Amino acid sequence: MSAVTYPDPLNEPQSPPIVSLPTAKPGRRRLAMTITTLCIVVLGAVSYLLWPSGSTTTTEPIVTGMAEQTVTAWLHGNTAVLRSLVAAELPPLNSTDHYVRSASSVSVSTSTDGWRVVVAVDVLQAVPGGFGDPRLDHYEVTILDRPTGPMIAGLPALVPAPAAPALVASPLPEPADDPLASEATAYLAWLLTGVDGAYEGSPIVPAPYDAIDVTGMQRTEDGGVWTVAVAVTGTRADGTRQPMHYFLDADETDGGWSVSLRGS
Repeated sequence: MSAVTYPDPLNEPQSPPIVSLPTAKPGRRRLAMTITTLCIVVLGAVSYLLWPSGSTTTTEPIVTGMAEQTVTAWLHGNTAVLRSLVAAELPPLNSTDHYVRSASSVSVSTSTDGWRVVVAVDVLQAVPGGFGDPRLDHYEVTILDRPTGPMIAGLPALVPAPAAPALVASPLPEPADDPLASEATAYLAWLLTGVDGAYEGSPIVPAPYDAIDVTGMQRTEDGGVWTVAVAVTGTRADGTRQPMHYFLDADETDGGWSVSLRGS
């Protein structure tokens, strides 16, 4: 494999300018060191008292960001960044094998001592003369919960993609036999193809599709609030077809059902 490089400013740290400062007198120097030490002790104590140990709600954005940064730096071979994040001793890294186009956390699970984060990475592999086709890999990062904050336990591990939930697996009843299915179909036809309909808001203009086919639906009810997941395929004027999933709010009325985009 030939050596392929790509821009990575973090791999080329700039040396800070050297600034000469006046020498302090011994008494003032001791006072400054004492104040600095007290500040460090106080800040450490505050961090220990305020850090929300085990609080997934508070720390999830922090640990997911750390996991994404760790995976990206690892694939880029960025030792300087990894040393600031990872508690384990680092082996030699190759900085020319991969290029990460994007990284996004797709799952977070808690454990007795921290978190496990799975990061999906859109990555290019180096080949002779450049990079190959993009692929989607998944890496798990273990993060330890420490009094001073999260700490990456070790390097990322390649794992299978998390299983996707079956949100719209149930078959759609015939509209004539199911008023909710009929109303969901009519609403999406109005939204996507511009056919007439008496709904709040506005359809998409210009209409992106000439026709739609609803292929599946799953409904859930929680405390009288209905949510409908709909699998729909839109057909454009040139005949190309685009599958989509819509999530709708549904309210039962005296005359049947009313539906709208979730949260609208």
